[in-house]
Amino acid sequence: MKKTKTKQSGFSLLELLLVVAVGAILLLAGLAVYRNVTNNTNANEAARLLNIIKQETQRLYQGEGQYGTGSLNAVLRNAEVIPASALNDNQVRHPYNGTVGINGDDDTFTVLFNNIPQSACMSLGTAYSINDPDFEGLTIQGQNADRDGDGEISIAELNTQCARGSGVPDMIWTFF
Repeated sequence: MKKTKTKQSGFSLLELLLVVAVGAILLLAGLAVYRNVTNNTNANEAARLLNIIKQETQRLYQGEGQYGTGSLNAVLRNAEVIPASALNDNQVRHPYNGTVGINGDDDTFTVLFNNIPQSACMSLGTAYSINDPDFEGLTIQGQNADRDGDGEISIAELNTQCARGSGVPDMIWTFF
């Protein structure tokens, strides 16, 4: 009697490993894209929050001549000009979950963003320039971001300032 070989169908172990490897590579690529999109979204949301705070503070104090001295957070919260998405337990927070402080200093006011990641520091640092008539200056980690004093904050200056020290930088914008 002759033995006949039966043809087996299915995938070999090598084929299965190849499919799993390709799937893992695609998953890792997708995660990298997701992280990049999330970072860009947070940076855009932080810039939007900064702009809303600037405009609404100026609108609220229009005609007053001064912003007073001290914290304006409670005033802006009570006036309901802070977006609800930025409020957490009555604290103003930016998209990176750091606190936001708005302070009057007579004829100017400052907006402080605590704990900004370095990548966001670079993009937020370009949100306002000396060409904006309401913008007075930006400090990062307590240092003037316009290191060379030419009135423009360059990418090189931002790179130096955002990378200074350890941890994540604090950024303070000053407006008229």
